[in-house]
Amino acid sequence: SITVGADPVNITVGGVDTSTITATVHGHSVVTDTFVSFTVTLGGKITPPYRYVEAEDTSVVTRSAGWEEVDWGGSGGRVLRSKTPGAVVTYTFTGTSIRLIYTGGPDEGIANIRIDGGTSYSGTLDMYAPTTLPNRWWGLEKLITSTLTPTVQHVIEVEVSGKTNGSDCWIFVDAFESG
Repeated sequence: SITVGADPVNITVGGVDTSTITATVHGHSVVTDTFVSFTVTLGGKITPPYRYVEAEDTSVVTRSAGWEEVDWGGSGGRVLRSKTPGAVVTYTFTGTSIRLIYTGGPDEGIANIRIDGGTSYSGTLDMYAPTTLPNRWWGLEKLITSTLTPTVQHVIEVEVSGKTNGSDCWIFVDAFESG
């Protein structure tokens, strides 16, 4: 369970004000740099600052051949996985930032990450972790970038490179968070 508190609870609208918000997780371990998002409410109107999308949601996430859904936990119960070099998962979003939620383990590989075909961002993400606790490192998050143009649609691509620092080159994609 999670306990959330704020001090003060209410802040001034239209001015500069500060509130300290705390979130305490009970009964579970938390990975360093865990991302917590909050919903901002303005007089009853809810404005979520981020959009969270499961990678297996085919209504907004596309994938090339070589990806499969597996029931290995993850935030929605399922994750996508592939070790086919060149296999790509894409997600279109609007906002200044994008996070990739993935798993890590000794058989994970290196993913090529591109935003807007590589014009806004191009890099790699090594998903290798030396051990699995208890099964895998679930819910790892990587802020890919936070400097995108906020009013433009962007496309993130996660591609299997076929390279690894571990025992295999699996890439596991759980979700995307954008805003």
